Amino acid sequence: MTAFPAATLAAVTGLAFGPVTLQLASATRAVPRANTRLETVAVTVLVGLLATACNRVTLAPLIAVGVAAAVVDLDERRLPNPLTGTFALGTALAAIEAGAGPARSAAGIAALVLAVAVVVKAVHGEVLGWGDIKLLPSLAALLAVLDPPLTLVGLVGATALLCVTLALFTAAGQGRGETVPYGPALVVGAFAAPLVT
Repeated sequence: MTAFPAATLAAVTGLAFGPVTLQLASATRAVPRANTRLETVAVTVLVGLLATACNRVTLAPLIAVGVAAAVVDLDERRLPNPLTGTFALGTALAAIEAGAGPARSAAGIAALVLAVAVVVKAVHGEVLGWGDIKLLPSLAALLAVLDPPLTLVGLVGATALLCVTLALFTAAGQGRGETVPYGPALVVGAFAAPLVT
């Protein structure tokens, strides 16, 4: 994709789905509040860039739902069921649309990631929240639909962003004994994976 069409795709997708993303986040917040201008601009740009990174405008609705979940997680330290469920359903539809082979790969990878996440939760309960456990398999499956090797790249990227998140929260005097929002790192790490391949 050349620079001009990529910029156009980012702008159109961001402008179309940025406001939708914020509406989804607002509708699922436990405590309603208005979005700031900075949030509006940041989410609009992020949605546009992630859709361009994936080079598939058809993923824009899933990106909007994923980013909305990340916004709520950042605000309230929770990933709402309506958003994680919608994301899982959208991922399943994308897998089915991709064909039997990609759908089988996506299902297998999702099952493996879910099993690992549940084991981590059982061994170290405070490390992952249930919202993270619900979101992780869907993100991994979606990456498998795009390109199976992207799954590993996305998980490594998300893990790196999680480390940065933890470092920032620790530097700000938070982290120990407090819930750290993993959703933003998981979503951005997954959808940015195509940029590094």
